[in-house]
Amino acid sequence: MRCRLLIIAALILTTAPALKAQRVSIGTNIADYANFATFNLEIGYALEQHWSVFVKGSYNPFTFNYGTPKQIQHRLFSIEGGGRYWFWHANSGWFAGMKLQYSIYNYGGLVSRRTEEGMGYGTGLFAGYAIMLTPNLNLELGAGMVAGIRDYRKYKCQKCGEIISQGIGGYIFPDNLIIQLVYMF
Repeated sequence: MRCRLLIIAALILTTAPALKAQRVSIGTNIADYANFATFNLEIGYALEQHWSVFVKGSYNPFTFNYGTPKQIQHRLFSIEGGGRYWFWHANSGWFAGMKLQYSIYNYGGLVSRRTEEGMGYGTGLFAGYAIMLTPNLNLELGAGMVAGIRDYRKYKCQKCGEIISQGIGGYIFPDNLIIQLVYMF
């Protein structure tokens, strides 16, 4: 009996590295940091060979040139979740995905002094390619589109509080420029 246990233990220990499954991933999109230093974190889980799911949070609390006529902000809190279909294998090669997204935002000052704030609910489609840098580190490149509904208020300027329009409207625009570093466990 003891001999069998030793043989089984030896087999498990010698084959364990080959059995390692990298199902959990954590990543950050470098392109989001170029968007006025937006912090972001994505956690993913590979369900099986071709499917993975993820949840991502983004946060930007910054206002630049605060209190001046050239004040710029792109403040937001966003949470999204979705899935990816991997054409070859989870976390490797080409992928296509879909997501649901909720955002609270306040932006303005970049093109004009006008500011818009509100909440948005949407869905998006995206695609890309994952490049293996090391056995545990990937670089994902891709892009996508998002469409949805927003409840908004537009102001004449950042400080005056004069509302020039408000309402509920639809939107569609390019989203998710993906240049993401992903670490897999």
